[in-house]
Amino acid sequence: MLKHVAFLLLTLLGFMVSCKEVKKLLTFEIENSQTITLDTGLPLNSSVVSLPMDVTTNSEDEFKSNNTQAEFVKDVTLKSFKLTITNPPTENFSFLKNAYVYIALPDNTNEVLLAYRENIPDDIGNTMELISTNEKLDKYVKSPSFKVRTKTTFDKSITSPITLRADMKFSVMADPL
Repeated sequence: MLKHVAFLLLTLLGFMVSCKEVKKLLTFEIENSQTITLDTGLPLNSSVVSLPMDVTTNSEDEFKSNNTQAEFVKDVTLKSFKLTITNPPTENFSFLKNAYVYIALPDNTNEVLLAYRENIPDDIGNTMELISTNEKLDKYVKSPSFKVRTKTTFDKSITSPITLRADMKFSVMADPL
C-alpha cells in the first residue's frame, strides 16, 4: 500500500513539473519601444492628457518565430513598462507626480489602464518602472497596431523639452502550431 501511495505521489509530482515545463515552452515575450517628447509650459498640479499615439506591432512575425499564430494566443499580459529619459541626459523624473498609461484598439475603442505610477519620489532618477494593471491584452497585441495615451500630473516645471523612451514587454502564452 505504501509503495502505491509513493508511486502515486511521484507520478503526481512529475505531472505537475511537466505542466510547468510545457507552460514555459508556450510562453514568450514581445517587446515594443516608443519615443515620446514632452514640451515645456505644461501646467503644474493638473492632469495633462496626451493625444493617442499609434503603436505598430510586429506580432505576426513574433508569433511565427515562436511557432504559433494569433488564433492560438490565449493570454497576453504586460510584463514590464519602463520609461527612460534619453535627452537631456542629466534630467530625471522628479518633475512628475503621477503617470498613467492607457491602451486602446486602433479605432480608440476598448481603452483600459495599462500601467501607472503614483506619488513619484523626487529621487527617482532617469529610469522609472510603471506598475502593470495585469489586464488581459490579447486583442491589443494580436492587432497590427494599438493606441497608447498618457495622463500625467506635473509637480515641477519643465524648462526644456524632454525625450523619453517607453519600453513595453508583453508576456504571451499560446498553443503551438
